[in-house]
Amino acid sequence: MLYRHRVPGSTTPVPFSSPWRTENVDVVRRINTAKLHVATSGNRRYIVEAAIPLTELGLKPEPGREYRTDFGAIFGDPDGQMNQLRSYWSNQATGLVNDIPGEIMLFPNTWGTTRFLGGK
Repeated sequence: MLYRHRVPGSTTPVPFSSPWRTENVDVVRRINTAKLHVATSGNRRYIVEAAIPLTELGLKPEPGREYRTDFGAIFGDPDGQMNQLRSYWSNQATGLVNDIPGEIMLFPNTWGTTRFLGGK
């Protein structure tokens, strides 16, 4: 899924709510062109590979330019019903689970830096 915050001209944001707050996301949509591969190894161990066309993200990277980014995964219970852990590459303040608006909020001050290399 792609969650895009603060999209100019958006008129139908999607609300993510808890009993005490709401966070709106301007665009929420499935990325049908994403390719995913999951390989399991042993008990509770796996590797996920994801290939997402940059055009789906609205990104046209310039070689050498730095971009503020973060990547992560949300781990659920065995039944896939409740979040138990959020683990991100850069943001280490991810102890909050089971608060939908808090989990969807952006915290750019915790992001890292990604640089795209030139060539193919």
